[in-house]
Amino acid sequence: MTDKDKTKDQLIEELNGLRNRLTELGGAGEEQREDDAHAESREIDLEKLTKQKQSALEERYRALFENNPIETIIVDHETKVTGSNLAKGRPGGRVPDIGDVMYEDYAGKHEIDMHKELVKCINSGVSKEFPKQKYDGKFLQIRISPFSDGAIITSIDITDRILAENSMRKSQRQTRVLAHALESCSQPFAVGYPDGRIMTYNTAYCKLTGYSKEELSEVKRFKDITPEKWHEVMTKAEEKIRQTRQPQRFEKEYIRKDGSRVPVEVWEHPIFDSKGSLQHFYSFIIDINDRKLAGEALRKSEARYHALLGDNPIETILVDQEARVIDSNLSKISSGGTVPNIGDVMFKDYAGELGVGMHKELIECMKSGASKEFPEKKYGNRFLRVKISPFSGGAVITSVDTTELNLLNETLGESREEYLKIFENAATAIVIVEEDMTLSMVNKEFEKLSGYPRQDLEGKMKWTEFVVEKDFEMVKRFHARIRQRKGVMRGEYEFCFIDKTGNEKDVINNVGMISGTRRCIASLLDISSRQYELELRVAELRQAHDELSQYSHILSYDLRAPLRAIRNYAEFLRENLEETLNEDQKLYLDGLDRAVREAGDMVQDLLEFSRIEGQGVPIVKVHMGDFLRELIDSLQVLSGVNVVIGNDWPSIEVQPSLLYEIFNRLIDNAVKFNKSPQKLIEIGWRAADEDSYEFSVRDNGIGIKPRYKEKIFGLFERLHTFEEYQGTGIGLAVAKKCTDKLGGSIRLESESGKGSTFFVTLPRAQEKSE
Repeated sequence: MTDKDKTKDQLIEELNGLRNRLTELGGAGEEQREDDAHAESREIDLEKLTKQKQSALEERYRALFENNPIETIIVDHETKVTGSNLAKGRPGGRVPDIGDVMYEDYAGKHEIDMHKELVKCINSGVSKEFPKQKYDGKFLQIRISPFSDGAIITSIDITDRILAENSMRKSQRQTRVLAHALESCSQPFAVGYPDGRIMTYNTAYCKLTGYSKEELSEVKRFKDITPEKWHEVMTKAEEKIRQTRQPQRFEKEYIRKDGSRVPVEVWEHPIFDSKGSLQHFYSFIIDINDRKLAGEALRKSEARYHALLGDNPIETILVDQEARVIDSNLSKISSGGTVPNIGDVMFKDYAGELGVGMHKELIECMKSGASKEFPEKKYGNRFLRVKISPFSGGAVITSVDTTELNLLNETLGESREEYLKIFENAATAIVIVEEDMTLSMVNKEFEKLSGYPRQDLEGKMKWTEFVVEKDFEMVKRFHARIRQRKGVMRGEYEFCFIDKTGNEKDVINNVGMISGTRRCIASLLDISSRQYELELRVAELRQAHDELSQYSHILSYDLRAPLRAIRNYAEFLRENLEETLNEDQKLYLDGLDRAVREAGDMVQDLLEFSRIEGQGVPIVKVHMGDFLRELIDSLQVLSGVNVVIGNDWPSIEVQPSLLYEIFNRLIDNAVKFNKSPQKLIEIGWRAADEDSYEFSVRDNGIGIKPRYKEKIFGLFERLHTFEEYQGTGIGLAVAKKCTDKLGGSIRLESESGKGSTFFVTLPRAQEKSE
């Protein structure tokens, strides 16, 4: 290694070492001469060696001193310059002269008294370093190294380093301020790596996403909190940044911690190193949810405005504060009429026929800010009702065409007079009843029926005042029910009417709701004179019914004996002629036996059908759930059948024997006409209305074609042969008759091959006969 290759510190250290070595050599020679006065030859040799070493050291010292890049000055004990290398180290700078007093004649302008410090070092023999001394606009690192003849002063120019350190400290302060500002600012900010990983973020970013900093530290990439549909947008923006080296603006959404989504606008910037490699992305994020909502509100507002103006059937014109037309909907709703031009002065250039005063009224309305509506005005062959409604930018002028309304009012007036004549002159008593049962209007016939004059009836008396006590609750329920029913606007009931004198009259009341109101209109027919004839007819019908039931019973009973005889004789023939009968004869006897059995079953069913009677059978309260479970447990035919019964069954008042026949026949029918490998019967219920329940029996059997849904309830009706399905075809007829006896109804919903559902509607309570 040459002297030029050595560092400044190495050269200084070597120079100080040589200096100390020279001092040691000089001292060692004197001591040796004192201690060894008799060895002259050795002294001569030592002196010669010393001179040689000193010469070599001086040569080396000179090379180090002159070629040392560090500014070096040598002073004696009196601090006078004895040598320096400044002539080579400082081209163009001031060079100390030999004999100059250091830090007085040369380099005297320091922050401290350097001459005083130099003297101290020389006197004490202790080196001292001054890390940073300002001199002539520069910063020097000075070291004073004393030796036996004076001292060596080295000065290293550290100005560049000090400036760099100051710049770095300033940059660090600015960085800290910037980091604090970014952390504290209200705008979300985040930094990421080129591969999409998250590096850092501020508090506002955490608030935007709903995560804490600890929670976000677990999130690896920005895409992890971004809906998948926005990933392509992010990728394209980053690719464009790499291509153009310019920031990009785009919109996307963040998935917040609570799962909600927040729309944002991202302004993403790149950071490249000195070699042009992408190091980081940093992004400023703006929450645009309010902007989105505002934009959506604006779009809706504009849509409402266009809908209100464009689709509004009322003629509408908008004018500015100078009464000039700025918009209108007349081009859409006017056919053949004149349409205002944008910029026309309202009530002057356009619609001046409405009167010269209308323009003045328009100006006054806009000045005062108060709306004003004007009476009908004639415009051409039309009648218009004009309204001026001012707003901050002008006024809205609406014109309602009342021409047709006037004609309609005239027609309605004529029609009302005609209906009043019909109402008043009707042959039956008619009354209009309010929701609270007050009579609001009556005709002449109702005055006659009630015995009260019109002035005592209308608005004063209530409908229930004309109902006898025993019918009171029934009438109230009927009127409440007809108001609750949707789509059913009419009804009829019979009750006992009581007039002013206390006379009771049997009447039929036909009631209908008046559309669009809570009122009803009632038409009453007095049937008192026909009641006696009706009672006679009912008695005749009951007698005929009893006779028919008795006849059916006798017929069924009497037919059983001959049928038994035919069956017995057929058995006798089989037994007596069994050995001589051929196959055809045996087949005939089998057919005869089967026909007799079928006839016997029909007679038995007919007998049971005739015995069905509701009169005289006690009415009891039956819990339907318990009843059905007991019935199912008692039926043998249900072996291997899955029966599903609903829960929370209601109770009804009914004759249990009739109820048994209904559900026994329906369940038997569901089992018999079912070829499914796993037979299923589902029994359920629902409230049909406030007075009745609807029960259902559903199966997965063969089903019934829709055209037979009424026919199957007839007596002895069969849709299949006896060989296919046994039975007489009386089961559903029995079920229907029992349902009728209970005041209910039965119906069927079915498709061939898809099973059947029978619906039985029964009243919640039976009317007890007196």
